[in-house]
Amino acid sequence: MQTESWSWGVAVAGVGTLLCLVIDGVRLRRRARRLATLACPDKRPDPSYRFIMADGVHLDDSTRRAARLHAEHSGLRVVDLIPGDLPAHNAMELVRRLDTAVFRADPLHPGRGALHALLVHESVLDRMDIDVPDTVSCRQMIDLVGELKKHAPTTTDAVVVPALRSRPQTLPDRRLLVQEVAPMAITAVAMAPPLLLWLTLTALMVTAPVIGFLATVSWCLQPYLVFTGTSLRPADLHGTCALRWIQPPWRWVRTALGPWQPRVPCDVLELARKDYAQALAEGTTPFFEGRRPDCPWCGSSDLATFLRSPDLAQHKPGHFTLEQCRQCRHIFQNPRLSPAGLEFYYRDCYDGLGAKRMDSLFRRKRDAYMSRAATLDPEAAPRRWLDVGAGQGHFCLLAQQQWPTTRFDGLDMSAGITEAERRGWVTTGIAGSFPGVAPGLAGSYDVVSMHHYLEHTRDPLRELKAAATVLRPGGHLLIELPNGHSLLGRLLRSRWLPWLQPQHQHFIPAENLRKALHQHGFTVVKEMYGETHSPVDLVAAIWLTLEQAFPEPHVPWRTPEPARWRSMLRGPAIVAALPVMVIATAADRVLARLLRRTRGGNTYRLLAQKHSDGGP
Repeated sequence: MQTESWSWGVAVAGVGTLLCLVIDGVRLRRRARRLATLACPDKRPDPSYRFIMADGVHLDDSTRRAARLHAEHSGLRVVDLIPGDLPAHNAMELVRRLDTAVFRADPLHPGRGALHALLVHESVLDRMDIDVPDTVSCRQMIDLVGELKKHAPTTTDAVVVPALRSRPQTLPDRRLLVQEVAPMAITAVAMAPPLLLWLTLTALMVTAPVIGFLATVSWCLQPYLVFTGTSLRPADLHGTCALRWIQPPWRWVRTALGPWQPRVPCDVLELARKDYAQALAEGTTPFFEGRRPDCPWCGSSDLATFLRSPDLAQHKPGHFTLEQCRQCRHIFQNPRLSPAGLEFYYRDCYDGLGAKRMDSLFRRKRDAYMSRAATLDPEAAPRRWLDVGAGQGHFCLLAQQQWPTTRFDGLDMSAGITEAERRGWVTTGIAGSFPGVAPGLAGSYDVVSMHHYLEHTRDPLRELKAAATVLRPGGHLLIELPNGHSLLGRLLRSRWLPWLQPQHQHFIPAENLRKALHQHGFTVVKEMYGETHSPVDLVAAIWLTLEQAFPEPHVPWRTPEPARWRSMLRGPAIVAALPVMVIATAADRVLARLLRRTRGGNTYRLLAQKHSDGGP
């Protein structure tokens, strides 16, 4: 009976694998067929475009002319030129990473390309304000493709160039590409799926030979399904299909066992290490103010310890305490960070060494950005919108699609806001504190938004006063905050992501915020609770636990370095935890549906309107 059940289980797994391979092949074929093909020129091209080539790549004059005409005719500022004979393995990876159906339309889609040649309009390079040579290395090409997509978010596309000949992909180039594709996780996670698929097929060949053979043949023939009849015609298509079952483990071993370049150059890392050592010379004591005896919201001295937590986001030294006022239920950091502490704990989080990681995180919040932008009624028709705590400008970029006639400005303390202005993601990037710049912006805006901003501030009430100052009478203030009274927050304790110590200094109950808004001359016109819940609580708790148990090595503020065995086990541990994280992700989505009509989610949002007479 057990043998029969086992056989049925293997058969189901085999049939499922076979169907997944076929579906995946059809999906990739659709992407390959959507790739445009460079046509012959029929008029004089615009000379304002410039070619940037990878080492060893060449383009003839007629192809250059055709590429310029294609860009001009299609309204493109950046074009990635894809060799028509791109090797089958590289071409398969390309169509997995690059979906042209959304690549141009989605401003937050990461820059991806074939890494051979680029056509760039001079105006984009001028805005980037960097000197780019005509020939670049693979590392430079990867960075350049990503930056160009940010500076031309809806005018970047790719085209297949039949006359362009591909260059061989070296193992160092492949390692760089693997690291770039998985900036949020680790290299082992990015490399695991092909090997796991090969192991699955091998196991099926042993346990269920017929189904395993069919699944393996389907996998081997998949490149034919993807590329036959498309503009991509890999020169090694037949050889790749014939040897596909043999190549993956060999390619995986050669890639994994070779020398990997550090994500951060050694000289940059060493300089940062010296800076952090100097900052920590006196320990963490200078990073804290004295403990206050009363609530910063209502002044009550009836306080209780609510939570103690280390820094689980960056794993910088220090422990932090949240206290709760028993009178008004306000939760706040006590003792709070000093200005020196704020500088220390924010350093290399949103910019510097952490800029790429945060950019990857923010790109995943498209639905949240669009939901926030849609909170305002269409009749409002704002002319000027200020996003406070704009970071790198991701919300403003997407909200512009919802409100195409609105001017979006952004304010932030980090250097990312200056870069956002350079990219064109915000019209004006304002660097500084909101209360400090508010008097100079009095009555300038129709909408002010604060998305996950107030919890970071030292004095939220001053921020509300600043918002009242810069808004015109009748203008709207949109606020989104973590819900410190979420049930999951109490159950998961320090592993609940929105606690985010030490950055989050205040957790304001909705009723407290509503009263404070009224006192500053606002009327709350819309309240949203369960529908704003972000389904990340469980999977984030698992990730934070893994990060603490197996910390990332070579970060400049960690001394001493984690034990070598913990660093070596980091990759295998996270790969082993992937099934649990998949289950947690599914559970998060189920919880989000259950919480949709309640007030127990991890986030709430209020929309308030300033009184028409400008007063309370």
